[in-house]
Parts: sequence; C-alpha cells; structure tokens
Amino acid sequence: MVPAPAEPTNAGTSSGRVTTKEIRQVIELLRHTIDEQTTLIQATRIELKQVKNNQDELQTQNEKLHGEVQALRTQIEGLRGSSAARSWAAVAADTNQFEPRKTRRHTDKEKNCVRISTRQSPDDSPETENNVNTFGRYLSTSTANTHIRTALSNAASTRDVGEMAHNNKEWLNELGNDTRLVIPRFGAVVHHTPTDGLDVERDKAGAIKKITEENNLPERGFRIEDITWLKKRDKALGVFGSLGIWFDSAEGARWMTEDGLLLDERYTGRVEKCEIKKKRCFRCQRFGHLAWSCQETPRCGHCAGTHLRARCLPGVQSTLPGLQW
Repeated sequence: MVPAPAEPTNAGTSSGRVTTKEIRQVIELLRHTIDEQTTLIQATRIELKQVKNNQDELQTQNEKLHGEVQALRTQIEGLRGSSAARSWAAVAADTNQFEPRKTRRHTDKEKNCVRISTRQSPDDSPETENNVNTFGRYLSTSTANTHIRTALSNAASTRDVGEMAHNNKEWLNELGNDTRLVIPRFGAVVHHTPTDGLDVERDKAGAIKKITEENNLPERGFRIEDITWLKKRDKALGVFGSLGIWFDSAEGARWMTEDGLLLDERYTGRVEKCEIKKKRCFRCQRFGHLAWSCQETPRCGHCAGTHLRARCLPGVQSTLPGLQW
C-alpha cells in the first residue's frame, strides 16, 4: 500500500504562506526588544560616567594624600637632623636664636586692642593637651575665640554687642576710607550630591532653606551664608555634582565635614573642607592676581628672563627649578 501524503505543518494559511498579521507581530516584538536594549545601553553609559567621575575624585584624593605624606616625611627628617646635641658655645654663636632686649615688642601695644590675661593652671602648658572645656593660655585661636564668643553672649551687658555692630553699619562711616564689614565664611564641599532636588541657580534662597530644615541647622546653632555648584561655567550640570556650602562659623563647616549632608532623605558623607587656593600669575610669576589682569613686567617661568614663556629660546637652561615646566 502507498502511504498517504503528510499534512503541511506551516504556521500560516493552508497554502503555507505567512500572513501580514504575523509579520506585524514579529516587527512589534523586534521594536520592543530594540527599545529595551537602547534603554539598557543608556543606563550603562550613565553608570560608567559616574564610575569614571568617582575614579577621578579618588585619584585626586590619592595625589593629595601623597603630597601630605611627603611633607610629613620632610618634616620628620628635618626634626631628626636638628635633634643632634649642640654646645652652649654654638647656641650663643647663633645670633638668630635670640633678639636684643631693645627690639622685643614689649612697648608695641595697640591702644585699641583688647588684651585678655588669665592665670596658668598646673596642667596648662604647650607640651600637654589643653582642656578645651576651660579657658587657658595655650588654646588655639579658634578654640579661644569660641570661649570668648560664648562668654560675651552669656553676659547680659554684652549679649547684643555683636548683633548690633553687625546690623547697624553706620559706625563704619566714622572710620572713613570706604571701610566695609568683612563677614568671614567657612566652607565645606559635598561631593556626589543629587542635583535634581536643588535649584541653586534660580532659587538659591529656597535651596538654602531646604538644606537648613532637613539638617536641623537652627537647632544646632549653624547658619548657611551661601551655596553654589562647583563646576566650570561652560560645563553642564549632571545628575550628581559637588556642592559648596559656606557657613557663618567654623563650627558649622566642621560639623558638615564630620556628619555629612542629608538631602531628600538621602545621606551624603563625602564631605571635605573647602580650601581657597592662592592665585598665581603665570605672566610675572607673582601671587595675588591672574595673567589676564597683570600689568607687571613679564617674567619667564623657565629662565627668569624679562619675556613671556612662549618667547623663551629653545635650549636655554632653566634657572628656576621650582617653576620649570
């Protein structure tokens, strides 16, 4: 007997053709797959960018720590070199060790300077650790300033002196010479801060209020004077950024450095002290201004000649080891 022919197994019509509906389904499935892959690629790019930024910050911190270690090593070697015993004759021969009695500044007391004297306690000495809870002779400037501010605020007769002088600036006119009141600010830099919750450029006051309320700064006695994103002017603000926060006291900046920032119920602990670098002019090699505003005589940073670095003749030996490039 001859076997019967097998039936067609095509998924389309009985004639074996693929329908238009099936083609559309396949196309929709491919589009959905492409969209998912595109979204995954974009998310991966953002994560890689964040990882690169973290690596750059870690490299900067590593270089900074390396410089500090080198400075400490230099200081230790200097102390070892100076620890050798010296005879009294050598000490007496060193004229830089002592000042003549007539040049000591016992009579150069400012008339308008408030001087404070306190008795010396048994454990109050430069060689021992001072009790920061009590006032002493060998406290640091910041600690002594904190004690004096607290004492002035606790006394009824001097409680409002600082606030009156700060709010009423008419007394500055009596000094003349366009004298102004300089308010000290103490900064901290919060790295990897989310940027979507702070509109610093258009609503700085609202951003300061938000940070103040979420971190309970009034209860701690701290006040923010200014905030800004630390970035280049021509660089766009990303998903995360470094936020500079300036307080009216060193205690506020120290607290932020140690405890971190709370923003939108998210904690950020990568905080460091904000250090202002001194300006240096690469036209005259002096400090205090930049090259675009320099009116001094040009000084080459390679050979110390009175010309710009770009005009220095090739092959000239450098005479400034600290400025050679």
